[in-house]
Amino acid sequence: MKKYLKINHLIFSLVVLIGLSFSAMGYSTTIVSISPVQIPSPVVGEHIQLDIQITGGKDVAGYRMIIGFDPTILRYIVSTNGDYLPTGTFAASVTNTADGVSLAAASSAGIATSENGTLATIKFEVISEKTSSIIFRNLSLYNNAAMPLEVMVVDGMVVERTLLADVNEDGTVDILDLTLVGQNIGITPIVNVRADVNRDGNVNVLDLVFVAQYFGKVVPVIQSANVRSTLPLDVDLDVVPDAAVETTSVPPPGTPLPPPPSNPNVPTLNPPNNAPYQDVFFQAHGTNPFVDTEDDVFSTFAMDVDTASYTVTRRYLRDGYLPPPEAVRVEEFVNAFDYDYTPPTDDTFAIHLEGAPSKFGEGKRLQLLCIGIQGYIVPDTDRKDAKLTFVIDVSGSMSLETRLELVKEALRLLVDQLRDGDEIGIVIYGTNARVLLPHTRNVNRDHILAAIDSLTPEGATNAEAGLRLGYELAVQNFSLDYINRIILCSDGVANVGMTGTEGILSEIENHVEYGIYLTTVGFGMGNYNDILMEQLANKGNGSYAYVDTLDEARRIFVENLTGTLQVIAKDAKVQVEFNPETVSRFRLIGYENRRLDDADFRDDDVDAGEIGSGHSVTALYEIKLLSEGVVGKLATVSIRHEDPDTTIVTEVSREIFANELKSTFEETSVSYQLAASVAEFAEILRGSYWAQEGSLEAVEKTLEGTFPFPHQRTPQQDELIRLVREAIRLK
Repeated sequence: MKKYLKINHLIFSLVVLIGLSFSAMGYSTTIVSISPVQIPSPVVGEHIQLDIQITGGKDVAGYRMIIGFDPTILRYIVSTNGDYLPTGTFAASVTNTADGVSLAAASSAGIATSENGTLATIKFEVISEKTSSIIFRNLSLYNNAAMPLEVMVVDGMVVERTLLADVNEDGTVDILDLTLVGQNIGITPIVNVRADVNRDGNVNVLDLVFVAQYFGKVVPVIQSANVRSTLPLDVDLDVVPDAAVETTSVPPPGTPLPPPPSNPNVPTLNPPNNAPYQDVFFQAHGTNPFVDTEDDVFSTFAMDVDTASYTVTRRYLRDGYLPPPEAVRVEEFVNAFDYDYTPPTDDTFAIHLEGAPSKFGEGKRLQLLCIGIQGYIVPDTDRKDAKLTFVIDVSGSMSLETRLELVKEALRLLVDQLRDGDEIGIVIYGTNARVLLPHTRNVNRDHILAAIDSLTPEGATNAEAGLRLGYELAVQNFSLDYINRIILCSDGVANVGMTGTEGILSEIENHVEYGIYLTTVGFGMGNYNDILMEQLANKGNGSYAYVDTLDEARRIFVENLTGTLQVIAKDAKVQVEFNPETVSRFRLIGYENRRLDDADFRDDDVDAGEIGSGHSVTALYEIKLLSEGVVGKLATVSIRHEDPDTTIVTEVSREIFANELKSTFEETSVSYQLAASVAEFAEILRGSYWAQEGSLEAVEKTLEGTFPFPHQRTPQQDELIRLVREAIRLK
């Protein structure tokens, strides 16, 4: 018994003894621990979640801590404030440095009312399946007078799974370990903590299976977790990168906890909103209503090929969170998928129309009209040479989650796909902006890659200066015979220079007339501004994408390179005219922030969407027929756009008639069923009024019916089904 009490029982006994000793002296001891103390290491790529728990806390109104870990074994993903401090707690911006993850929070509503609870939760990704320690490099608890409190800490460990299988700790996984587990099956409470091999809180047959997997293995003995006291932090965790690091002493007694600073150049403590990430900015655009054809027969919107909202949502779901409703833009979900539309032969666009009873509007007698627009495909060999200007955010926030490293990998992919005649210039910005590389022909690829590899995080975030200098460099090297495009890589947060959206957008509007297009590519989550990145792309005659993985970067910069670079249509607009003799009302699903006035359709001075080679746009309308069995035309779909080379404006149209509607949803094409399912998925996630009766389970069932054979699904289709299932689990 002594042998297997040594690890966990020793830890908890030590904690109890410490508490009893202090109680005998008239003191009480607060203990902050990493829970679970030991956790089996998942396989590489999977996530682990650890709680920072407090026991015996009294008079606690705030904390600061640095959690140390081995970055060769674990990758920090995200942290959230716990439930211990009262409502009204402000959590500081998280920083991830070589020393570890720095967390801080302070209550503006007084001290915690309970002794026990969770201060914070941290999630890591396993990048190497090895044993490693997770320790408190420093920890301070403060009362509401900003005075430090005494505290003991219990460090944690991520343990290689084979080590946990050695239950009796004799260095070998054998029959004795199976016997010990068997003797403790079903005993509650657990007497021998090590018999709970998989650390799920129960000793059962799963623990026997766990041990059996490693039968015969020779393993080293696990070191026990560390129980110790800690000293208060005396270093300001909220130092702006590139600023002088200042130390601060503990405030004198009676000094109240400071309120969140208002200086935009200093990271602030932000009111929690139950969101998984701090400082993430999205904007809601409402939900389109139904329109009676007695009031208006036209629906007009700018074409849009952005896909960032879908990728951002994928990031949330993969991290184990539902996205904020305002982060979901239905059209960007729908347009993230390939529907295999037939491209045009002569015109710039081909229009594909299909309709059927709405699968997700059953009971309302609604039809779902799908409009698929496919742009013509410029062969890669016919693409113009490109003059690209990379504008790269190298501010301190880009060090979070290795964002800048992902930027460098993404740009390497792009450079490797470019031709020798293409040219690249690089502008970087932190506190200030500077030209890192004048425009250089890609025949000097090694020189360009060396410049990219030299990027390191520095300073605050002066997005205005970076974009201004980027456009100046692009204008200086502008050529009518080339594609002229700026590619902005950033997390979208600006805290130096013009920090407001309108001020930065005005800088762009002064340059778009040159014929320079802007692509914005977002990186990271937490300290991320989706609003700015989307609006910059809209005003800059470009598109907005979000990169959460290298595979997504490959899709944008490798698989769809010509579509990303070469524009085939400027100011592209869609107008649908419904026939009031057959359609009583209609609703456009999505495109809320791309709506145009009906008169704007033929006003060629109105800014609309820019479409790249081979891009497709899909729009869905729910429509209600005037009566069952109607005959005749339902709607006319028109597209108007300007040729980017000749500036000639062209308009094409196509009609759809009632007899073209399918009788059932199941008779429609696979592309139609996919688009309808994706739209409903997005509608439910954003809490649309029109999807109140919808269910994610119905979306999952529909997708499984559309793609019944897993081995025949594309990776994107398979991913979609997994994301729907994850959303079901989280809801």
